[in-house]
Amino acid sequence: MSKPLHQIIISPILTEKSVANQKIRRYTRQAARAVLGSTASNSALSALTDQTVRKYTFKVAIDANKIEIAQAFEAIFTKEKVKVARVHTVHVRGKERRQLGRRTRAATRMGKSPDWKKAVVTLTQDSPSIPLLEGV
Repeated sequence: MSKPLHQIIISPILTEKSVANQKIRRYTRQAARAVLGSTASNSALSALTDQTVRKYTFKVAIDANKIEIAQAFEAIFTKEKVKVARVHTVHVRGKERRQLGRRTRAATRMGKSPDWKKAVVTLTQDSPSIPLLEGV
């Protein structure tokens, strides 16, 4: 890695949607029945419906790639012994804003908030959850 870890992963994003993504059920009861068949036992169904997919959302450096993000995430949370299954990234464009102050007829002055990058990190099934980032 070329950058220090705190420059790759900047901060967690804690919104309603990102916190809800931290514990998504992998299968609903109906989907588990479709996977296992109609004659599946209740213990097999509950084993499948209890599986959760853990996704954590972070603001990351705009020039960081998925491999660097995964390595930095595993290095930061080595104490919890997490393994990254996949990383999804999104470039978020900054919003254009009108500049406050005196406006002239000749030119309207526009400002812009900076562009940034968001990463959604998905952990493997055997990885434990991260208590620091759980359900705020």
